[in-house]
Amino acid sequence: GESGIDKYLVGLGRSPDNDDIVAFVDVGGAESYELRGPFPAGEAFFTVVALNPGGLWTSSSVSMVIDATPPVSGAVREVFDDIFEDVDCVEGLQEVRAAWDAFEDAESGIGKYEVAVVCMNASAADTTCGERRFEDAGLALSLRLEVAMSEGGRYQVVVRGWNRAGLYSEAISDGFRSLVPPNSITLSIDREGLFSSEAGVVAEGVLLVSDIGGILQSVDYGAGTAEKSLVLHSLTPLFSKDGPDAPGVHEFEWRLHLSLDVTYHGHPLFITFRTTTCAGGKVSTSSHFVGKVDFTPPDSTDAEVEVVQTRHLPEYLELAVHWAGFEDPETGIKAFSVGIGFRQGTDEVSPFENVGDSRSTVVRVPENLNKTLLVTVVAWNHAGKSAFHAVSVHPRHSLEVPPSSIPYFVTRAGKQVQAQQVSAMQELRVVWGVFGAVWCPIKGYEVAIVCEDLSSSDPAVFKSVGQGTSVVISHQRVRSNMCTSSFHVLVRGSDQCGLSATAKTRSVEFVQHDPPRIVSIVDGDAVDDDKDVSGNSSGLAATAVVLNCGEFCSMRCALGSLPFSFNIAKLSEEWVVSRTTSSTKGEQQIVLVRCWFPSTSLENGRKYFSGLEVEYGDETLIAESNGVTVDWTRPTKGRMQVRIGDLNFVEGPVYTTSSSVLNVSWSDFRDPESGPLSFRITILATCNVESTEDNSVLGLFEVSPGVKSSLIQMKSNQEMEQGAMPCLCLSAINKAGLETSVCVELSVDKNAPSLGVVLDGPHGFDAVCQLSNTAVSASWKGFASHPSPIVYYEWAVGSCPFCTDIVAHTKVSATASSAQLQLRNRLRFRQVLWTSVRATNSLGLWTEATSNGVQVVCFSEENCTLPEDEVAFEIAAVATCSGCVKENTQEDRRATETRRCNSAEAKKGGCWCLQSLRCPELRPIGRKQ
Repeated sequence: GESGIDKYLVGLGRSPDNDDIVAFVDVGGAESYELRGPFPAGEAFFTVVALNPGGLWTSSSVSMVIDATPPVSGAVREVFDDIFEDVDCVEGLQEVRAAWDAFEDAESGIGKYEVAVVCMNASAADTTCGERRFEDAGLALSLRLEVAMSEGGRYQVVVRGWNRAGLYSEAISDGFRSLVPPNSITLSIDREGLFSSEAGVVAEGVLLVSDIGGILQSVDYGAGTAEKSLVLHSLTPLFSKDGPDAPGVHEFEWRLHLSLDVTYHGHPLFITFRTTTCAGGKVSTSSHFVGKVDFTPPDSTDAEVEVVQTRHLPEYLELAVHWAGFEDPETGIKAFSVGIGFRQGTDEVSPFENVGDSRSTVVRVPENLNKTLLVTVVAWNHAGKSAFHAVSVHPRHSLEVPPSSIPYFVTRAGKQVQAQQVSAMQELRVVWGVFGAVWCPIKGYEVAIVCEDLSSSDPAVFKSVGQGTSVVISHQRVRSNMCTSSFHVLVRGSDQCGLSATAKTRSVEFVQHDPPRIVSIVDGDAVDDDKDVSGNSSGLAATAVVLNCGEFCSMRCALGSLPFSFNIAKLSEEWVVSRTTSSTKGEQQIVLVRCWFPSTSLENGRKYFSGLEVEYGDETLIAESNGVTVDWTRPTKGRMQVRIGDLNFVEGPVYTTSSSVLNVSWSDFRDPESGPLSFRITILATCNVESTEDNSVLGLFEVSPGVKSSLIQMKSNQEMEQGAMPCLCLSAINKAGLETSVCVELSVDKNAPSLGVVLDGPHGFDAVCQLSNTAVSASWKGFASHPSPIVYYEWAVGSCPFCTDIVAHTKVSATASSAQLQLRNRLRFRQVLWTSVRATNSLGLWTEATSNGVQVVCFSEENCTLPEDEVAFEIAAVATCSGCVKENTQEDRRATETRRCNSAEAKKGGCWCLQSLRCPELRPIGRKQ
């Protein structure tokens, strides 16, 4: 910094500041310098010395390694995707992936890698195939290279490894071949060469293999399953073209004898190709099914053979044979053969003939054979095993009529006619079954009407009806054949074999009678049960009466929501559940027809009309009911009240005697579908429906529609005990017969109220005399009733006990205990009054008690004096204690106590107004209802 740098000295040595390899060189003021070798390998130090003009110096050294040898190379290989194993070939012609082991350099280390692909079998004319075009791979150990390759060409990968000293070494792979991806392997195998014997399975034929994209290694034959597999043999193919290392088509002949036991029965026989692909050198296998090992014959368990006689010719019979049901799950059915003989499996009548895999054939047998033959069908599988099935046949020389094919008469409704006589208005149909069995197809039928009143020598005139199995016979048609009485019908059938047969019906006779007539149709289960409303939730019933019909007519029922609409149930015999002949009146036959329509198509509250159609000959009758409304719901529950006679309604339990008159009233019961309701009142022994006791009916009362109350008399064959609890039920019944009930529990009470005490005076005061002659008063206590309560009291005043000549019975509430009344007429002086009180309970039972009497002694407080001739009087003579009796005796007792009114008391206004005179041991005296 003071004088600057004068010059630099540069040298190389084995230690810092040493120049034993290259002596210090003066480089002047330059700041870089290149030393040239050769240099000895190993570690060296590069030293720079700086000097200033004053001769002072300083130095700096840096260490380095001198590398004189190239790296040690690693192995190079071609790989497939991520499988870093060497492959012999590469699928495709556009790229290859190379991989190598790391190169080693102990001195300076690896700086980078370069990779190139070169041809191995380049021609002399190819000047570019050997050119190396390296790509920088950095320090990676694999690289995917894009390069154009030819199919089947062989190539090598070259890898250069450079050290940090600039030296390199090369490694080259062992080469690979570029191939197109492998195609499928196709086979052409002659299955005729596969068969089995007791010794084993033999397979032979010509095998054609093509389009193998890879190197064919071997061809294996084997039999087994996925669980158990056995390679039985391997062959090296005899190639007819190309070679084993080249793709293309390979063809070779083969014959193989497999010694297998029966444990391999049903196992597959296959051929397997093993090829080496470019997929990491893996071996690829391709298996192809050839057949199954088969030691058993075909299965004939479900086999069926049918033989049909097709033609009857002068010299032979022609038979058509059909079969099915032969199975062979292992190798399949190869062919069939058919033969005819007199024994099973023989063919002396018609030799066995191979018909291939067909399931039918035609054979001929001599016409003059009249014995049973056996037709045998043999099935062969591909393993050479066979099974057979045989059926016996007897060639026919005439057409057969099975019992089920005998003709018979039916009505238009399809019912078989059993009667000897039928209506002339009725149209009959003759029905028969197919003539013959399975031999020869029917050609056609002919029909003739035979009159039994004509000569039997008259020939029957047949008319063809084709291949049909029925014909209509009318009265007019019979008359046209001149029949006047009974007749029968002949049916003659002919088949295509030239055979024929004839069968006849039973005899019938057409008779004249009055035309049918529908008398009535009602909505109900009986003729006299015409319902306006139906409550049957399962369906509707209709009943009709028809004259002069019987089995000759066809009948159909229907149902509609409008008159004659029949939109709910169309006219059909399905709805006719019964038709019975109930009676015969003269020549008229009465038939009851019952129809039934299930509720699946019905709606609650709607009206429906039932219809009946009667068809006879060409005529049709139809009738309809007046209609019925469907009501499946019960009336809505209303309210009910019960009282005894004309008593007011009371809340709580209803009490009654065993003979009370009950007043029952109700409201709010409704039924919008059926209209007005009728009512029924029932008295039961108990309301408990689960009671094990006899819940007998004690009373039943029918009430007309529109009535809302009723008086009923309680009555029973047996006297009901005190405390019994019968049940009163009101049932509201609609026109459909459905009902809703409301019940109330009654309580039997036979007891009148208990006797109380009546006092002559208000508010519990019992007087023996009173001053007023214009008013009366009384009070009472002690009356009681249980369990039925007291509902009111009545009090009366009379000139004797229980008399009502002064005040008639006057009703007061059940809560009252006293009463008073102002009189219109004045009472007499010294007149004695008796007050009686009657207590009535909710059952109408009453108890009445009387007072012990009171005397009128003054007309007013101002005029209260005794007559001159009397100073005193004996109270007992006036107020007899009729309510006072001794204990245990009925004798009257007169009071002995007397009182006197002196002048002083009179002045006080108390003249003769004595204090209460109470009889000793007072007891109530009264009477009950």
